[in-house]
Amino acid sequence: GLADAKNRALERLPQAVRDVLAQADLESEHELAIAPLVAATAAVPVKDRGLVLDTLYELRTPLTVITTRRLLAVEPIAQPHLWRYAKSILKRAMLRFDFATFGILAHRIEILRKTESGTVASVKSGYDGDTKKMRIFSKKTQLYMIRALWRYLVRLARHRPLWYAHAAAEVLVHYSPTEEDAPRALSGRYAGLYLFSRIVFGSSVRFKVDHRALRLPFKDSKSAKGPAGVREEAYPGAWDASPDAYLRILSGASLALVHEIGLRGVKAHPEILASAPNATIVAMVGVTHPATVDLGLAELRRRFDPG
Repeated sequence: GLADAKNRALERLPQAVRDVLAQADLESEHELAIAPLVAATAAVPVKDRGLVLDTLYELRTPLTVITTRRLLAVEPIAQPHLWRYAKSILKRAMLRFDFATFGILAHRIEILRKTESGTVASVKSGYDGDTKKMRIFSKKTQLYMIRALWRYLVRLARHRPLWYAHAAAEVLVHYSPTEEDAPRALSGRYAGLYLFSRIVFGSSVRFKVDHRALRLPFKDSKSAKGPAGVREEAYPGAWDASPDAYLRILSGASLALVHEIGLRGVKAHPEILASAPNATIVAMVGVTHPATVDLGLAELRRRFDPG
């Protein structure tokens, strides 16, 4: 049955993409294998590209999953013919507990929410199969998706606490300083980033949650300054139960605020740094946060064997 499903999926792909897959090692994670498949998929017309991405992700091999992630990070997923398949991939990722793919899409949905208001297009309805005009990625849809993303993380924290930190880390690593807002009145840099703020400030008493607009402004002007030495991230116990998630933050995040969480976690759990793979430590040296770079360099010097 699985073999038949795979064959049907392959039949849905354009010939150019099938040709690349026929010559590729589907278990490969090497750039020489990924680049041709990315190029072939990106060349598919936008109207059909979403189905190709969904199909590649359905095949669930290292090569097809990495290719899907690579393109989801840059494709205009809020547009017609792409959004419905981005939702499909997100649902698959949540069911598979594929936090890397979940993190990419969660971040993109939150960031697109700041600039997109939706597009009206004629698309085929998933209910009756008729073509009708519908608003794609509307404000109502955006609010629903952001709430659903946070609910998923909450369910992980409650029922699979060892996995929560890994999922949260995969979301946090994608935010960059360019996505911060200018502080204004009681709105801080991250007030409009609801998912980010719930992860980073979920245990804080400094914010009030606007459940209608999905914003986290400060309670008052005195709350703008964070208390020293106080952990504010949501579910700190889940983070401590899976401290290796801190390394994912330190090796991939861009925001200084996120690095502070990772550095504090590694300080409390120094054993995870000593047992981290070399590639993770090298990635820490390549980030822009000075304290993380220094920590990575110190660990590399400790590991260096002149013999």
